[in-house]
Amino acid sequence: QDKEYANLLYERVRQYALRSLERRGFKDPLQRPFDDFQGGLKRLGKKDVPILFWTATCWANWIRLNLDSMEALSELPRVEAMMRRVLELDEGFHYGGAHLFMGIWYASRPKIAGGDLKKAQEHFLKALDLGDKKFLMAYVYYASYYARKIMDKELFTSTLQKVLETPAETSPDLILLNSIAKRQAKELLSHVEEYFE
Repeated sequence: QDKEYANLLYERVRQYALRSLERRGFKDPLQRPFDDFQGGLKRLGKKDVPILFWTATCWANWIRLNLDSMEALSELPRVEAMMRRVLELDEGFHYGGAHLFMGIWYASRPKIAGGDLKKAQEHFLKALDLGDKKFLMAYVYYASYYARKIMDKELFTSTLQKVLETPAETSPDLILLNSIAKRQAKELLSHVEEYFE
């Protein structure tokens, strides 16, 4: 039931965000051929970064909840292209959020499908740097997607321990997200022996 609600919520926000892109002259983001889609992204500028980033983020979350849908998965390259455009325009937006996305992208895919752990680490570290190490969720993702993938128990543990030791109030706008990150870090650490047995 919670998944159904989240799916519905992300779908509504996604549609709203896509309409916002259309009002900026980015017509038919879902229907236009992919080459045209990429061309449309090139016409967006730095002022469009917020709507571009949050649309891509919401879209990615919607896809994550619909991994059993080939239609949803087929839209993932568009999300990737949007995040790459954010990197070109303003890589530091929202604490390096586009780098965080790309870190997850490269770490979670098999090598044959474009996965690259070296690139994943580079993006994760860049996100941590651009976020001035204030955005604790970046550490959680670094541990869960990268450290676990390379089976580095020490990196996994020390990264999540840092989350627990850092106050949630690193920045006023991050208190809620950092509090969630701390809960997730605690949960992940409780399974460390299971992950690295």
